[in-house]
Amino acid sequence: MMRKDLYCRDMTVARIRFTKDADFTEVLFLESSRIYHLPTANKEYHSILRKLEQASSDVKSVRVCFDSIESDVIQEVR
Repeated sequence: MMRKDLYCRDMTVARIRFTKDADFTEVLFLESSRIYHLPTANKEYHSILRKLEQASSDVKSVRVCFDSIESDVIQEVR
């Protein structure tokens, strides 16, 4: 279910980094120098990860959503 209170923007995946023993996956986007985090505890983790991997493979942007403009935690991908 999509939340309406999220801050979202279109972004292009540059790289997805898996860190051993971490409770998150790092995601880098072309539009930002910030390192974003996809928590493995997110109920939609696998679905979001698949969308990000597909977008990376296709070199297409996706709509990435966060709790706020300051957040680096990915909540949803549309």
